[in-house]
Amino acid sequence: MPAPVTPDLVWREIEKHSFAVLSYVNPKGRARSSGIVYVPIDRVLYIRVAKDSWKAKRRRSCNDLGCTR
Repeated sequence: MPAPVTPDLVWREIEKHSFAVLSYVNPKGRARSSGIVYVPIDRVLYIRVAKDSWKAKRRRSCNDLGCTR
């Protein structure tokens, strides 16, 4: 049986990388995903995108996001 996945284990893996895929559903109900560069600090992911990009606009108006590495 595999070891349980813990928050500490997840954060250790996240901290090893700087690129992920952010996914969400747009206002028309369509699934969307986009590559992002991130920096984890104190268990918060800070992402870098252009201020006027659709990624930034959608992130400001969406609380339900998925992230994969």
